[in-house]
Amino acid sequence: MTDRTPDEYDGHDPDGRPRRWWLTPVAPVDFGDSVLSTTLVRDTDDIEYVLRVVPSGGGIDAERALDNEIRALLRLHRRYAHDHPAELPGLVGYGFDAATQFALLAARQGVVDGHRTATLLTDHRRAYVAGLFRALDHVGAAGLVHGGLGPATVRWNGETAVVVNFEHALSAGERARPGTPPVHPGDDVRAGGLIAYRVLTGREPAIGRADFLATAPPEVAALLADVFHAEPGSRPSAAEVSGRLAAAGAPAAPVDEDAGLAEGRVRFDRRHRATPPDPVSESDEEVAIPAPVAKRVRGRDLLMYFVLVVAVVALVLAAALGRLS
Repeated sequence: MTDRTPDEYDGHDPDGRPRRWWLTPVAPVDFGDSVLSTTLVRDTDDIEYVLRVVPSGGGIDAERALDNEIRALLRLHRRYAHDHPAELPGLVGYGFDAATQFALLAARQGVVDGHRTATLLTDHRRAYVAGLFRALDHVGAAGLVHGGLGPATVRWNGETAVVVNFEHALSAGERARPGTPPVHPGDDVRAGGLIAYRVLTGREPAIGRADFLATAPPEVAALLADVFHAEPGSRPSAAEVSGRLAAAGAPAAPVDEDAGLAEGRVRFDRRHRATPPDPVSESDEEVAIPAPVAKRVRGRDLLMYFVLVVAVVALVLAAALGRLS
């Protein structure tokens, strides 16, 4: 593989100091329906970042999206400068007036987005949902509304969820467009509830039905109570949902379509489980018979044998001498 000359980016760090970066593209990053171009890059010290830029021909919409992202991440940086939440992207640098307008982020975004959470273990799905609502709590505390939550913008990094793509972010109370209602933190709570429902049940929410939570597992229904209320101000805060999740323990695992079959298998196994053998009575046990022990020949017996042999020899000799005489 041939080395590529790094591209130069002039801008500022989050504290406003002028900076310059030399960055080499590594791989594209999928941020869903983002109007910005997103790439994993590496600097000359082999440190990786996520680079967000206005693509060629992106136009005013892309410029506005980048402007929103930078302003939102700057606010989060200043709010959490000394204790930046793991659930939020960290701003490393930005360029408003550069030839290429950009935002440079710490590369801690997750590798699994919300479309693929079915591959996660149950405990990880719970941690994903908990991280999502912690992120929304942090965003709301900074006076922001994300405004673009969806499976592609909530990613899993192996430990928690990371909310990305702030190009639609606005201050609470602003209007996205003339004639639209002011944005409210409850908008993010509702969007987060839809993601949580998918992750925890494995099903798509029937949002056209007012009572769709009635068919959800009880733990999930309790967790998301009032999250889908028609009035944003009547929905629980992200902090309240986080508290419910902590108090309720692990929500139910995704619904298994073969659950009925599984129950039948359990009953079958229970009914046909091998019966343990009856205890062996002492009379049935095999008795070990000791091997015969060779008799020991004692000294007295040897003496008797000797005397007998001598007597026999003496008789034989006496008989022989008698014939000779």
